[in-house]
Amino acid sequence: MIRLIDNNKAVEISIREWDEENTQYGPDWAADFFEVGALKHIDGTDPEAYIVYDVDYCIEQANDMVDGVGDFAADGPQPNQFVDVTELDRSAYPSFGNKA
Repeated sequence: MIRLIDNNKAVEISIREWDEENTQYGPDWAADFFEVGALKHIDGTDPEAYIVYDVDYCIEQANDMVDGVGDFAADGPQPNQFVDVTELDRSAYPSFGNKA
């Protein structure tokens, strides 16, 4: 799970695939989906928190991937993927202006 933060919102998000054979979810791959290596992180956060321009847009993109729409239409629906989002207290993180 990773934390994504914009000027207005903070969330914890994970993306996992349901494994029918083992009847459990596989490893979280949200960091790969959101390419966190290219994002600025907030020092001293655990788990690490990343600054994005629009948290809601990021959530929408993850859900579009599951639904197989928009930019993800070519791959079709991914019904075994699960996006879990937990909204966090934004005031627990520093303000950073428009640095995303």
